[in-house]
Amino acid sequence: MPKRALRPCKQPGCRQLVTSGYCEVHASKVPVTFKRLDDAKTDEDRQFYRSGRWRATSEAIRRDEPLCRECKQKGFVKQAELVHHEPERKELLKMGLDPFDRKYLIPICRDCHQRHLSEKKGKRGVSV
Repeated sequence: MPKRALRPCKQPGCRQLVTSGYCEVHASKVPVTFKRLDDAKTDEDRQFYRSGRWRATSEAIRRDEPLCRECKQKGFVKQAELVHHEPERKELLKMGLDPFDRKYLIPICRDCHQRHLSEKKGKRGVSV
């Protein structure tokens, strides 16, 4: 099978050729907002969110409440694409609570979810 064509690194001014994205020098300097959300997850997180039980729970919640709860409170109508833990899943586990319990799950759109992640990273002192 033929290899993918080489293209310049996405970093402005860099002439290094790569198959995709950034060269080795600039890959580590890419702001968090430009990396895929999945890159920041641990193996444990990936395993949880890819599990059949989580997918079924997420689907059921979005089926029962198809609109983003936060947009709806602001008077907007936007489809929920994700289900967000409030408080965080890791916090729920620390407290011995079930992360599949519906009272801790919020149907949410991608924009609102991204805002939650940005706010959370800002509180921890991580630049976004």
